Formats: sequence, structure tokens, C-alpha cells
Amino acid sequence: DQVRAALAVPVVGVVPPIKPAAALTKSGAIGLLATPATVRRPYTDDLIAQFAADKRVVRFGSAALVEAAEQKLRGERPAPAAITEAIDGLFGAPGGGGIDVVALACTHFPLLAEELAAAAPAHVTWLDSGAAIARRVANVLIADAGQARVNRAGFTDPNAARALFPAFHKRGFKGFAAIGEAPEFNVTDLHS
Repeated sequence: DQVRAALAVPVVGVVPPIKPAAALTKSGAIGLLATPATVRRPYTDDLIAQFAADKRVVRFGSAALVEAAEQKLRGERPAPAAITEAIDGLFGAPGGGGIDVVALACTHFPLLAEELAAAAPAHVTWLDSGAAIARRVANVLIADAGQARVNRAGFTDPNAARALFPAFHKRGFKGFAAIGEAPEFNVTDLHS
């Protein structure tokens, strides 16, 4: 809400997939794998109360998993200790043995879904918000007539921006920007 209030452009939020996890679980036990901040956030408590009040939600927060995902993005092997810590912390917690659905509540974590699934002690369904986020972004960006509502796109990878911009341009986008790595988030115009 604070970001939306501060910006004049649409902001698409990322919501932990607790609602679909609650609908899918057969055991009634859901794993929530997130960053430590998300695990503690009152917003997460509210989502659980609203959509999974009758379920056991086992939470585990991992900062190491964020770094492991970034290692994988750089083409490196993700730290096995981070995967082990997350799996042990989630499935080894009280009630963790019954988990049959895990909600990946960090945008980084789907990058490690393969590694997490391979390390899990049992077959579970791994959920993330990626498809829902993509649908919402498409809804925000494209008006009913198929014309772009927003005519500027931001990319975190300048090479991807150059490669993808022609497709965006055909859909009415006038320019794109590359957004630098954290913590600066420098915006550099590449095309206008």
C-alpha cells in the first residue's frame, strides 16, 4: 500500500500462494517457505487466517535460500547447505511430516523448485505465484482493446531488454529501462 501510494504507476504485488495451497492439500498440512520477514509479516498471518484457518501451516524462513537462488541465476551451483537447511527446517518442524503442499512465498524460490523437490523427504506439490502474477501484470498492462495501458517497461537484465523490446514495441510500448541490481535500483534509459 505504501509503494502504491508513493508511485503513479501500477504496482503488482506478490502474494504467498496460501489460498491455492489450502485448496490443494489433502493432509491439511501446508508448508510455507519464505524469507524470514515474510514468515513474520502480519499480512501472512492475515492470509492464513482468511484462507487456511482450518489447516496446519508450517512456516520456515530462509535467507540462505535467497542467496542460493541468486547463485543459480549467476550460473553457479546453488549452495546445497541452503537447500538442506530449508528442507530440514520445513519438514523437520512440528507437523512438518504431514506436509503435502509447499507454498513458495518468495519470488526467488521457484528458481530452486527442482533442487527443493529432489531434497524433500516425500513427494509434495510445490506452488508459487508466478502464473497469477503474470496474469495480473497482463491485465494491468493491456486494455480490453488489446492496446497497452502503460507504454514503458522496466527490465533487470539489459540484454533481455534489448532482446525483448521489439515484441513490446509491437504492442505499443514506446521505451524501456534497465533497472540496476540492488540496493541502488538505478534506472538507466536504454531506448526512448
